[in-house]
Amino acid sequence: LNSAIAPRDIRLMAIRSAIDEFDHHDELLHDEELELRADHILFQKLAYALMMDPGSDEVGYICSAMEMVYRASKMRLAKSFHDISEALLPVFVDMIRPPPSWEYNREIRKQKQRSPKNGVEMDDKVSNGTEEQKEEAFFDMTNTGGSQSSDR
Repeated sequence: LNSAIAPRDIRLMAIRSAIDEFDHHDELLHDEELELRADHILFQKLAYALMMDPGSDEVGYICSAMEMVYRASKMRLAKSFHDISEALLPVFVDMIRPPPSWEYNREIRKQKQRSPKNGVEMDDKVSNGTEEQKEEAFFDMTNTGGSQSSDR
């Protein structure tokens, strides 16, 4: 795992290797893995992977490895969470929070439901436009109460 901050293909190979090692149901061995700080190392790798690409398969692999390591005894698991919970909890919350684009798309769907005539015009901007055009369209929709200006 220590080579997991390297080029992406090497990181993935290291994480897959760790998964092969961690995928068992021997509680005592998982306790030992936690004593060797596998949880800390995986958390470090998770934070790095989330910074690089939050939607990557790498993030999923690391989470799988963490689940496997956390098959430890309840006492050792509690110690691990106590050790890294302050740093881990915000990361988990960010992982399960919808991305900013989800909120943007939700607002557009609401606008379409309220005004079908403008929804078609908005739909074209959203599906074919640049990010700036999408933001402008959203700004127009929210500031005009759903009506589009006639000069467009």
